[in-house]
Amino acid sequence: MKGTIIRTRPLSLGRRRFLAMIAATGGTLLTRVPATYAAPDEGAFTMGSFKDLSLRTARSCVSEDWIRPGGPYHEMYTRDAFWIAQALRDTDVSTKAYKRIAGQQYTNGQISTMMFRDGTRERKDDESSILFIIWTYILWKAGVRLSSEPVFKAWAYIDGQAKKGKYITGSGTFHYWLDTLAFGTPDNISYVQGLYALATRCARLMGLESSPAKQTVAEDAYRSLYKPELGTMTLSENTVFLDVSCLVGDYLSFHLLGQPILSPEMVQGTINAFSPVFYPEGDFLGFMVTSTTSGDYLDPSWLPESTDNVYGEYQNGGSWLLYDAMALGAAALHGDPNARVLLLARFRSEIQKDRALHEYLSTHPYSPHYGVGPDFRRDYGWSAFAYLVGEKVGLPNEEPVLA
Repeated sequence: MKGTIIRTRPLSLGRRRFLAMIAATGGTLLTRVPATYAAPDEGAFTMGSFKDLSLRTARSCVSEDWIRPGGPYHEMYTRDAFWIAQALRDTDVSTKAYKRIAGQQYTNGQISTMMFRDGTRERKDDESSILFIIWTYILWKAGVRLSSEPVFKAWAYIDGQAKKGKYITGSGTFHYWLDTLAFGTPDNISYVQGLYALATRCARLMGLESSPAKQTVAEDAYRSLYKPELGTMTLSENTVFLDVSCLVGDYLSFHLLGQPILSPEMVQGTINAFSPVFYPEGDFLGFMVTSTTSGDYLDPSWLPESTDNVYGEYQNGGSWLLYDAMALGAAALHGDPNARVLLLARFRSEIQKDRALHEYLSTHPYSPHYGVGPDFRRDYGWSAFAYLVGEKVGLPNEEPVLA
């Protein structure tokens, strides 16, 4: 039913899980512990410096045809590899990683979610196959010669998942990057639908898909996830949660093809609905990546796959640079005059306490990681893509980020 949340009520946490959540964040539910990070004294920090930091971080994740996410991870995830490869704008690196992933394709055409160096792999009902098609388009545009068989198989697999233009994922968890969120029923997720709509455009341009109607209905389905009664896109068709990554498809269509999918009104309404977080002195920290429409964190029991999801942490309202940047980038490209200012402020926030790229920044003021995130979630390569958004909306290299 439209306009309902995922289940009729949250699952009971139980004492053991509740205590585990407290332990996972050093007791953030009970007391405030000041953040211990301090930015090194490097003087002025401009957009050019931010770009250099981004490229250094992304390159540190690459070894031959292997792209790891960064931080503590050594596996190769298709989604992380995609964003890191695009951030580097190195066709050779991108092609090698792409071919490694294509070589691990499943017989049904599905692309692996994650691979290990020993050749073992894992697949989830997620966006990896869709990103593979978009990645194919990027390399095709660059003139790279690629084997057509993996591409046709991947597109056939994706086509089989779509129903009347909607890309439907199942119940449970692990359906997209926000993989700890539990869905009670199959659903149409805004982030995934936006990427699918873009993939249909790419497939048409490459000659994979001959039907213009398929592109039209996919784009219409993405736009239909804007709910006029709420004035915003929601996380999925069957939820009333908010998710900052819902605008990724629109931004990436602008970025790659020079044209949006959503209307300016849809994007502006959605940006206005997101929950911004500010430092005590008033500076913009970032958006809560997930929230209720009233601006609250989710009950952690909606995100049962990880004990990291206490208020303001990880996927429960942490601020993710990658998605903040693309959401604000979409708004800027649709003509929002404030979006560029907020984007620059978000870059400043990323390095304000620790001059590194993080998987996310903690948004709860009582978190020991407030404004930085846990130490093991720093040096993440996919956040490097954000500097490209800055370039796309016209932030010059000389623009000061920190003084």
